[in-house]
Amino acid sequence: MNFSDFNTIIPNIGKLTGLLGKIDGDRHRLIMNNYILAFFNSHLKGLPAPILESGTPEYPEVLLETN
Repeated sequence: MNFSDFNTIIPNIGKLTGLLGKIDGDRHRLIMNNYILAFFNSHLKGLPAPILESGTPEYPEVLLETN
């Protein structure tokens, strides 16, 4: 449920019920926004997106698996 708005709208209930992970909602939103922006900049604008290739130490919560 962390990939939904649940983490933003009712994070306390989500954490109490076990539907959400331990990551803070604001932190989660920041990480998701940066990865989504990098994806679209890469695929639509042709800009380099190293965050999508090897991750970044800025977000240790992220486990990046590539093929």
